[in-house]
Amino acid sequence: MNSQFPHRTILLVDDDPDIRSLYKAFLRHAGYAVLSCHNAQRAAEVFASRPNVDLLLTDIHMPENSGVELAQTLTTAKPEMPVILISGEDLGQSRAAEILSRSWRFVQKPVSLPYLLDLIHTLLTPSSRRGYKPGLPIPA
Repeated sequence: MNSQFPHRTILLVDDDPDIRSLYKAFLRHAGYAVLSCHNAQRAAEVFASRPNVDLLLTDIHMPENSGVELAQTLTTAKPEMPVILISGEDLGQSRAAEILSRSWRFVQKPVSLPYLLDLIHTLLTPSSRRGYKPGLPIPA
């Protein structure tokens, strides 16, 4: 287990149990604490009871509420929390513009796990966010 990022908690939300299990195992092996939920409603409940969430990693397309709706709700309560949205479908220009305007990140499925881990590390490293301007790539 990698302890480079101790005490960092990721809220993982995906309605596919196999994907959720894979991401959870991978992120835990990398040293993160992972709170795993099968839908947006449960994720909102977990977030309300565990305010120490450092990053939201969510599928966009889920039954009932979308990952975008979940991200909007959670970042209202914690605006500085990084968000990574994942989808196997094309976003379209308006949704892509919304994601960029909020400084969220989008990852297309199939997801490269090493790429995802690098993105999470970057988003959770405070020095990498210094001088960051919404809508621009985060400096390496």
